[in-house]
Amino acid sequence: MKIKGVKLKNGMTGVRNILFYLMTIGSICLLTGCSRSDVPIPPGPPTPPDPDPPAVAVPIRLKTQLLSRAAIENFDSTAINVAKGSGTLQFDEIWEAVATDSEITFVPERYYPADSSEVYLTGYYPKGTVKDGFVEYHLDGETDIITTKAQSGSLVNPFDRQDSLFSFSHQLSLLKITVRLAENRPETYYLKFAGLEGSSREAWLELSSGELLFGTEAPKLVLYEAETETSMEISTESTFNSSLLVQPRTELTVDIVLTRDNNPEHDLSYTGLPVHFEGSGSEGNVAYNIDIVIGSPDLPVGPDTPDVPDPPTPPDIPDDPDEPDIPIPPVIPPVIPPASNPSITITATVTSWEEVSGGNIDFRPSNE
Repeated sequence: MKIKGVKLKNGMTGVRNILFYLMTIGSICLLTGCSRSDVPIPPGPPTPPDPDPPAVAVPIRLKTQLLSRAAIENFDSTAINVAKGSGTLQFDEIWEAVATDSEITFVPERYYPADSSEVYLTGYYPKGTVKDGFVEYHLDGETDIITTKAQSGSLVNPFDRQDSLFSFSHQLSLLKITVRLAENRPETYYLKFAGLEGSSREAWLELSSGELLFGTEAPKLVLYEAETETSMEISTESTFNSSLLVQPRTELTVDIVLTRDNNPEHDLSYTGLPVHFEGSGSEGNVAYNIDIVIGSPDLPVGPDTPDVPDPPTPPDIPDDPDEPDIPIPPVIPPVIPPASNPSITITATVTSWEEVSGGNIDFRPSNE
């Protein structure tokens, strides 16, 4: 029994030892964990920079000029339109812009694509109705049409760093018209009507090519028409001046009605007088002086009537007088009266393109 008691005592002692060891290990683990939580964790490596940072928007800037054959003029806060596309044949947006001096700014601001793809632009003035790639215009004789050729630009090749400017050119011909009397003409006429035919009423700007296309209908442009019984005097001291913008490269004719005394029965009518231009006709972006002269310079004018000579003094009567010579009367040249319809000549000469004042221009249907 004693031996068994000893065994039992030793068994209890072993269990206690095991429990003590487990509790000691648990305490050590708890103490170790708490002490480690108080130690700061060192920072990790820095975050590398984004290899593709967001692109900064770059606004589109255009340098421009207005060209004509004889002069370069600047814009003055002129509202224009710029067609934008992804190619020369694909213009799908219309941007509004303002041209001031030599620069064009967009309203609102426009930007280059962030992927450096190319932007194609072409400008035009005035604004018009855009339909199926064409800008429609009604020609009134007073409004010019100016356009640019299509150009491309991108972030890597911006417009304002290119050698070529965004240049505008006139698409119509400017006619500066004068109706006057030929030099050394003594008579006076009165202008009742002046008109021009041959210029189209409608035009379409093709954005893809920059070409201005014209309609077939060519009504009469009225340069002047007397509204009262008093017409405009045409004499050595008075001339008629006007100007208008017309379709280039077309046949133009002039109609004129003159009178000497404002009596309709005495009207002198001229229709279909051709305007002759050098080469194949008038050109766009060119200005011309159209000189309409009444009375050809070489038309003879009646000379003054010569003075009647004094009669000869009779000679003294001699003893045997000879028969006196019979004086021969002077030859008086005949007076050539002016023709009832004086000739009219029309000449066209190239001149500078500049702003000119003109009268009211009205279209009249061609069947009138």
